[in-house]
Formats: sequence, C-alpha cells, structure tokens
Amino acid sequence: MDGDASSYENPISPVPTDDEFLRVVTDRIPVRVGYVDHEFRYIFLNGEYERMFGFAPREAWGKTVREIVGDHAWNIAEPHIRRALAGEAHTQEFTTRYAFGERRVEARYVPDFGPDGAVRGVVVNALDVTARYRVEQALRTSEERYRTIFESIDEGFCVIEMIFEDGDRPVDFRYLETNPAFQRLTGMPHDTVASGKTVREIVPEYEQGWIDFYGHVALTGEPARVTDEVKGLNRWFEVSAARIGNPTKRLVAVVFNDITARKRAEQEQVRLLSELSMEREKLRTVFEQAPAFLALLRGNDFVFEYTNEAYASLIGHRDVVGKPVLEALPEVADQGFGDLLSNVVNTGEPFVGREVPIFLQRTPDSTPEERYLDFVYQPVRDGGEEVYGVLAHGVDVTDQVIARKLVAQSEEQFRTVFENAPDAILVMDKNLELLGWNPAAEAITGWSAAEAIGQSAAIIFTSEDRAVGLPSREAATAAREGKSIDERWHCRRDGERFWGSGTMNALFHADGTLRGFLKVFRDATERYEMERQIREMNEQLEIRVADRTRELRDTVRETEAFNYSISHDLRAPLRAISATSRILLEDLGTGLDSEYRELLSRQA
Repeated sequence: MDGDASSYENPISPVPTDDEFLRVVTDRIPVRVGYVDHEFRYIFLNGEYERMFGFAPREAWGKTVREIVGDHAWNIAEPHIRRALAGEAHTQEFTTRYAFGERRVEARYVPDFGPDGAVRGVVVNALDVTARYRVEQALRTSEERYRTIFESIDEGFCVIEMIFEDGDRPVDFRYLETNPAFQRLTGMPHDTVASGKTVREIVPEYEQGWIDFYGHVALTGEPARVTDEVKGLNRWFEVSAARIGNPTKRLVAVVFNDITARKRAEQEQVRLLSELSMEREKLRTVFEQAPAFLALLRGNDFVFEYTNEAYASLIGHRDVVGKPVLEALPEVADQGFGDLLSNVVNTGEPFVGREVPIFLQRTPDSTPEERYLDFVYQPVRDGGEEVYGVLAHGVDVTDQVIARKLVAQSEEQFRTVFENAPDAILVMDKNLELLGWNPAAEAITGWSAAEAIGQSAAIIFTSEDRAVGLPSREAATAAREGKSIDERWHCRRDGERFWGSGTMNALFHADGTLRGFLKVFRDATERYEMERQIREMNEQLEIRVADRTRELRDTVRETEAFNYSISHDLRAPLRAISATSRILLEDLGTGLDSEYRELLSRQA
C-alpha cells in the first residue's frame, strides 16, 4: 500500500483516464472526486484535488490515500473506504487536519460494481462543509449573534411548532419564524408561511417522514441531521434540527441547505462515470444535444473534428467538419481567434472569454453579423499530457449583451445606439404600451415615433395573432424566461405584411420586479421569401424530374418492345430513339440523375 507509486499499474482501469470529456465534466464540479482501488490507491482524481492539495491529478494517480490526504484524514477515512469496498454505500462527516489547516468534510463513499457483481473500487466524493459546520456551531453557541446570522446566512432557517395527537404522535407543524434564505430555498412566500397555517395546509402532500423526524427532535431534545428529498417541493435538503426553549412548547429550530443541484450533480456524475466506462458513444449524444455550443478542434491547423447543433446554428449551419478553422470560417482570420487558439496549444492554459465580440457570416454573401460570446478554449490532452487540440464551448450572449447595454449605458450612448441601430427597437412598459420607437422601426413598419408611442405594441402584430392573444403570450414568455424568440409575420402601417425576426426581452427593476420589455427585430422578408422560393423550386424540380423520368421509362420500354418485334428493320426506329434522347437531354439538362443522363447519352 505504501510502495513506489511510479511502478503502480492499474489492473482493471474502470475509468477511461484518457477521456478528455470526463476530465471536462469532473474538473468543473466543486467537489473532490476520486476513485480508490482495493489497495487504497487513487486511480482517478479531479481538478479539485489539485486546488486543495497542490497535486496535479495525473501526478497523484497511483498514490495511496494516505500519501495525498495525510495520516489524520487517512485514519478517519480508512474504515469507511473498507465499508464501501465491502459493498456498502454511505456518507460520513468529520473534522480533520490537513497540512493547510483543519476542515470539516462530508464524504460520500460509493462502491463501483463490475459486470460480475464484484466491487472493483470506490468512488469518493468529498465536499468541504466547513462554512456550514461553523454556522451550525455558531447557532448553538452564540445566541447574541442569532439575529444577524438568521438574516444573513445562505442556509435556510426556521423555527417550527410541532403539533401532536395522543400525546406523542406528531401529525403536523406550523412555521413561527423564517429567514430570507428559507423563502428563497423553498419557494414559499413569506405571507404564506406567516399566515399561521400548518405545513399540511400549505403543502398537502408533505411527507409524514419529515414530520416524524422533527417530532422526534421535539420529544427527545436530541439534535439530528438528515439529507433527504421533500417530494412535495421536488427538492433535496440537508437539514439540521434541534429543540429550543421550553421542552413543553415543543419548538424546533431547523437549519437547512437546498442541495438539489449538488444531488443532481452527484447523480449525473455517477451516471457519467458508469456510462463512460461502457458506452462512450453516449457522450456524442450529450455533445450534440448540449444547449451550449461545442466544437472540438484538432492539430496545429485546428481542424474541426466535431461540432454540435448549437455551434452549427451559431455559424449558419456551414459544413465545417474536416476543415481548418480559417478555411471553414474565413471571416475570423483577422479577428485574433487564430492567435488565441495557438496560445492555448502552446501554453497548455485555457482561455476564458466573456462577451467577446465576433463577426460571423451566417448566411452566404451576407454582411458579417456581430455576435457576443461567453466561451472557453480548453486544451485537450492525450494520454501523455500532450496538447493535441482545443475544445471550444460557450454560449451566444448577444441578446443579453444588447439588452443590458441599452439599459445600462448613459442616455446619450443609448440614444446613439437607439437612433442608428439597423434593427427595429421597441421599448415598452409591462402592459406593452410603447415608450420608445427608433428610426429603424419607423423605416420597417411605416409608423412614425409620434404615431406609435402611447399605443400598444400589438399594432405590428397580424390580426390573426392579436385575435389569439399572441402579443400577451410573447410578453409572458419573456417575463418568465428572460426573453422570447419572435419569428413570424408582422404588419406595416399600410397593412402590408413582413417577416419579422428578433426577440422580446424582459426588463427588470433593481429589486427584480418587472419594468417592461425591449423588442428588437429586423425585416427578414427577403430571406424568408428566398427560402420559400427555393423550397417551391425544389418541389417543382422534383415533380418535373419525376414526370420526365416516368416518360423516359415509358419511352425506353416502348423502344425495347418495338426493337424486339421488328428486329429485322432497326435503322429507322433507332434514329427516332436517338433523336428523342437528344431532345430529352437538351430539355432537361442537368435536372436528370446521372444514371438517366448516361442512359440517354448512349441511346443518342
């Protein structure tokens, strides 16, 4: 167990250590993730270990747990690792001393079963809960600071009054006091919990198990902790409970944290570890369906190896796989992205860009369109730690940047953008009454600012859309989700319709209440009509080809029958066939499939 780590060989390799996708996923989890074999050696660690202990993950692989975490933490963890190696998944919380100080740690030990049912190793997830632990200690030991902590801690806090029947059977409880974090984490409004209603009146499906848990604390006075799901709220909570005040009042103080994201992340992590070891192809599905754009570039020329749908949408669905970046996207050649990619490969350091402007020619022969991106260029390494490519991933934040700039810039800057923007910009209050109307909006719709301001934004919607309440539905979506995509027919002042393409963005006050909406759109009628004409031309061409093909087949069959019946006199029919074939070739040109063109050419 304490031998030379450099000579260590992994006999089972349950984790694909050379899989960069696994590294990208686990390195971004704020939890120490390690995989320990039967000899108590790490055969996998994520980046959180490096941030805490200073070991590069691959340098630490093969080292024992004791070598990484130290004697004190090892003595605590050893029996729990053995339990997991025996097949028992469990969680442990403890205080330990590291070289850099004392910390409180919550560790989850999950056995990894092989196809034969035998335990191959243990996945250890260690979360530093020092901050939470110290808060709990402070709540118990410092009553004077109760109110400050109560109001400011990130953890939810509440005091509940237990309700019993038959003396000691807990049946319900009511909230006496809650802090702001309680309301944020549970989603229960303050007025609701302060109404005096019991929890069963507020959430009828509230599980009896939680009531029994709090009832036990109220009856015995023994503090207790539990991690479980509140199905009525569809959330996971980590809960600490302690009886307070006079035991006869049966009051319980509850401190809790919403760990829904962490639990789901843990579940996702376990799922990924299991699937990656068996089905790497599933990563391709995740890659394709990710809401963020993703592209894998390989080699010094940065050849596109993979792109997902979000990336294809960003660049206008161009065929880029197998091509170098500067060939596939020539418009970025002078925008500095080639230098950024080269620097990532040369230094091995990732590049993080926030709201980086980029000009992309998203449609053929069009003017490059400016977009804003939040993205990361992540170096991709092979098994030997050599950088062989770059993973680009991020999101298009153009709409958010435009909306934020319009609101945050000074009035003079706002007016400059507002007056000169090529896209129509409409500013509305929360009832969709128009407050601002830029020249582009006037040019596109025919309504002047004087005519439009004060009216409802519904004036640019078609009568059919107004009849079904589409303007209000679009606003409701924007208020709920931040923005709403707007791709539909609109109306000009003279009744003429145009295809509008843009978004409606919600605007909020500093306190989070809805202030109004910002609608940005452009006249995309020409593009829409071009696409429609292309579709119609394709349909007509397909019909013509089908008709011509059917005629050709009929002609060929008739010719064959004729040749068969009068084989003694071929010259005249052959001339007719040859002439017919030439006519078909001249009329149809390249519209015929190559098979039929070759057939007609031979007959001509």
